[in-house]
Amino acid sequence: MRLDVFSRKLVLLVEDEPLIALDIEQHLRKSGARVIAAANLEAALSMATHPHLSAAIVDLRLGQDSAIALCRRLVARSIPFIVHTGYAADAVQQEWPTIPVIQKPATPQMLIASLARSLSVREGREEHPVQNL
Repeated sequence: MRLDVFSRKLVLLVEDEPLIALDIEQHLRKSGARVIAAANLEAALSMATHPHLSAAIVDLRLGQDSAIALCRRLVARSIPFIVHTGYAADAVQQEWPTIPVIQKPATPQMLIASLARSLSVREGREEHPVQNL
C-alpha cells in the first residue's frame, strides 16, 4: 500500500539483521519510499549525510556498536527517525523523549506507521511538534 507521506522520500534503514532489513525494506518500497540501507554504524553515519535524506529507521544496537552517534547526527540535521531495538533504549528516551522507540519484534507495518507519523509531524501535517527535530 502506497502512502503519500513516503512519495519521493529517501529513507535510511539501519538494521544489522539481514532478514529483518529485507522485510522492512520491501514494505518501505511498497509504501512508496526510496530506501538506502546500512548494516553497520560506519555505513549508517556516512549515509546519514545524504543531501536528500528524509527519514530513518534505526536499530539501536549494530553488532557491538551503539547507534547513538547516528541518532545525534539525524537530530542535528532535523531528520525524523524512529528507533527499532531489542535492547533498552534509555539513552534515546532520556536525550530525545519524543522519538518513537519500537521494541523488537515489531511488524514492518508498525514501523512504517510510526515513521509516517514522524514524517507528518515534520511536514506540519499533524498538530503536535516533535522535540529536537
